[in-house]
Amino acid sequence: MLGIAVGQWLRILGTAVGQWLRILGTAVAQWLRILGTAVAQWLRILGTAVAQWLRILGTAVGQWLRILGTAVAQWLRRCAINRKVVGSISDGVIGIFHSHNPSDRTMGLGSTQPLTEMSTRSISWG
Repeated sequence: MLGIAVGQWLRILGTAVGQWLRILGTAVAQWLRILGTAVAQWLRILGTAVAQWLRILGTAVGQWLRILGTAVAQWLRRCAINRKVVGSISDGVIGIFHSHNPSDRTMGLGSTQPLTEMSTRSISWG
């Protein structure tokens, strides 16, 4: 009789534990769905914020580089006009830049007109 009672008690206990585990499993599954949704929303918000920050940073860096480029260009222009840079191009030498434009013209430093010819015979190299 004791064996039958213990068997019934174990069946009842097994059923109760099984039900408890199903409830726990359902609760954990719901919690994970909620957590997953929350994490997904957080990641979307974070991604949007990072994207906006990168756009702002890119714009700021672009503006800074344009300002810096303009300042450097102005400084180089002043240096070329005043010839106050140590090791600058000597008086008889003109820097030549070959632009890769369709007309394949040669421009002199500081010039706005294309050069058609340039001779180096009159330049003192010594």
